[in-house]
Amino acid sequence: MKLLRSWPAVVPANTARAHVIDPIPRIYLDDYDLSPMAEIDDDIVLLEWDIAVDRTSLEVFVERAKAKPDTVIVAPYRLYETTVRSHRLKQPVWCHRRSDGSHVATGERWCSAFGFGLIYFPRSVVEAFRADWQGHFSDGSFSGWHKNKVSDRVEIIWDAPATHLHYTVSDLGFELEEREPPKRIPVSSSTADEDESAAKRSTSDISALLRERAGYKRAGRFDRAAAVDEQLALRGYQ
Repeated sequence: MKLLRSWPAVVPANTARAHVIDPIPRIYLDDYDLSPMAEIDDDIVLLEWDIAVDRTSLEVFVERAKAKPDTVIVAPYRLYETTVRSHRLKQPVWCHRRSDGSHVATGERWCSAFGFGLIYFPRSVVEAFRADWQGHFSDGSFSGWHKNKVSDRVEIIWDAPATHLHYTVSDLGFELEEREPPKRIPVSSSTADEDESAAKRSTSDISALLRERAGYKRAGRFDRAAAVDEQLALRGYQ
């Protein structure tokens, strides 16, 4: 089983769309066509470029895939904008759909049509799909084929949710103006020497106070030892 992240061969220049940078190996796609995946001789857990998932969810998802290695499964994630015409939805919906085309409700176990945000592809199912269809390998073509040739029920793994980053942050009302990084002020050698001397004096003072506190404790003068503790605290000694 391989873990891959799909990635557009050319990232759209006119998009402010958030995406994930991580060490997961990428599979680069032209026009979001997943055909290159069919050349990989292994089962695949696939994440799209704008889908985030935490470790626990990914571990759960992989375990569920291993439990049913010949069965496609999907993780739930929300849609905030359409992916075709890129306009905002009135309210978020779950990506996956029932057989009548309506979006599934929270907790609904099965879907008929599904997106590729976080999905498990058994190698045997991909091979069967490519034997029937050599065209554009998309969520629409694959899930339509799967509905007709394999099953109209694909399980949604609700205890392994994913997060879709395709939404417009400015809609939340935050300012998105880029901030300049703080200017670095060069430290002169004389300043560095002064800082080093001050640090040495501070260390020497603390050592002297520690010896003084030890003497008071041996003599049973705990009130004086407590006063020394206050001096140590002022110098940052814990």
